[in-house]
Order: sequence, then structure tokens, then C-alpha cells
Amino acid sequence: MAAAKVVKKDREIYGVIDMGSNTFRLSLYRYEADQLTLLLGKKFVVGLADYIERDELSDRGIVKACSALEHFLRILDNFNISNYYVFATASLRNVQNRGKVLDMIRKRTGLKVDVLSGEREATLDFIGASRGVCTDKGVLVDIGGGSTELTLYENGEILQAASMPVGSLNLYSKYVKKLLPNVEERRKIRKKVTEELKTLENSGKIRPKKFVTLCGVGGSVRAAAALNNEIFESKSGSREMEADDVEKVLHVFSSCNKDTLRWILQVAPERIHTAIPGMIILQTVSNYFKCERILVSRLGIREGYLYEKICRY
Repeated sequence: MAAAKVVKKDREIYGVIDMGSNTFRLSLYRYEADQLTLLLGKKFVVGLADYIERDELSDRGIVKACSALEHFLRILDNFNISNYYVFATASLRNVQNRGKVLDMIRKRTGLKVDVLSGEREATLDFIGASRGVCTDKGVLVDIGGGSTELTLYENGEILQAASMPVGSLNLYSKYVKKLLPNVEERRKIRKKVTEELKTLENSGKIRPKKFVTLCGVGGSVRAAAALNNEIFESKSGSREMEADDVEKVLHVFSSCNKDTLRWILQVAPERIHTAIPGMIILQTVSNYFKCERILVSRLGIREGYLYEKICRY
């Protein structure tokens, strides 16, 4: 059941399966007049990062991944969609037994998975987000479960693109003992993110330049904006925050009480354990680049991936 060769055609329907470290997503799009319209979105909270043992994905994790993929394949088959792609990010990029995992997925599902490098993931984030809310100059941030991608851009062009091996789920797994991180655990998460930023800076992959605007993509950033809207009764569905708002939201969640849990369960129940680590990453990156505002893009890597394939960026 390998994906068919795509022929660019208006009103064609395309499918994309995104194998993230925390969540697998199937998105169906119609391509028309150089625009992608989302028709259907399905997701599974797979949590592959929890199945990594000694830098290898366990057999149980592989089985869980295959089960989710098989479910998505049934949906594609029901809709008679033959144009589709499957890609993985840090979920498979960072595991030592990647060859074995890909082979088992191919044998069980027939799927060939495209494993993206961190730099390519950051570039595809930009291709997608640039069709949405991005300004002419800023830093694009994609906080995933197992990695965080950074793209510095100006005048619609990428200046630098890099990836950090820290995400909301693997930081939770490494540093947090209970449901929400305590003060000391938050400090450790923030320190780790800062160290990774310094590593990129020292290697020349990014430079600590001031950007007024941070453009965020992905579930962690969307959850941060939604929590901000809920807690401070901002305009429902608002996709813009002041950078300082992230610190305010984190302060509200400094204690684990019923109101705290209720807000997360109402807004992002599947992120009950990763929302705070994700916001700490967002705040740390925002502070590093001295950002003043945060815009949340409705488009991201899945759209960027398809645009690259269809339009051959």
C-alpha cells in the first residue's frame, strides 16, 4: 500500500500522515488554485517518546505505531485516496534502531516513512507557516514532543534553520515525577532548553538576534494561546499573545489545584502532562530572542510538506 506518485492537479485530494513523538495525525486536503484546504483531521495520542528505552524504540512502541498507521490507512481506503505521504520527525529521527523500526512498519503496513532531519523539518515549518500568519521578519518555533525547530527568517527568506533535541514530551518524561512540574523541575527544564540554545549558538547554527515577532506552530503553541484566552478571558480563538503572557500563564499554573487542572482539561486534555513543559520551552526561546509578541499560525509542517511535494519548492 505504498503511496502513489502524485500528479499536481487542481481539486485533487491529498493525505499526509505526521508521525510525531507524542501524536500521530492524518490530515486530508484539497489542493485548488495553489491553496490547501483542510477537509479532515484525525489524531492518535501515541506517545512514542514513552516507549524509548536506551535510545531505542521498544517493540511495544513499534506495535502501537503500526496500529495507528493501520487505522489511518483504513480511513484513506474508505475515502479512496491514493495520493498520500507519511513522514516522521524526532519520533524516529533520534532512535538508534531506526532501520529496524522502518523495516517493521514497511512489512506490517506497506508504508515507506520519510524521516525528516531537524533542519528539513524547520524549513518545512516555514514553508507552511509562511502561507499563514508569519510576518516578514521573525523567529519561527515548532515545539514538538521530541524536538523543537527554530527558523530565523527575514524578508520572506530563511536566514538559519536548526533543531534542538528537546520537546514537551521528552522533557516531561525526563524531569517531571508527577502530573505537573514543581518549581525545581521547571528550573531544570528551563536550564536544559537554555543549554540547547547555547549549543546551537556556539556551533553557529543560530545567533542571538532580537526578533519582535515569534511565529509559533504546532500543538504546544496552540495550547498556550488557548490557555491564555481561557484564563484571562481574551477573545475566543485569538491567535496572538504578548510574549509576557506566557510567563503569566505559567505563574497561574505554579500550583497544582483543581482550577489549574480544569483549565487544561477543558482546553487541551490530551496535553495535561506536556502543556507546562511546552510553555517553558516557548518562554525560554522567546526570552532568548527578546520577542515581544507571539503569533500562532494555523499552518505548519504538514502543509509545508505537501506544498513542497506538490509545488516543488
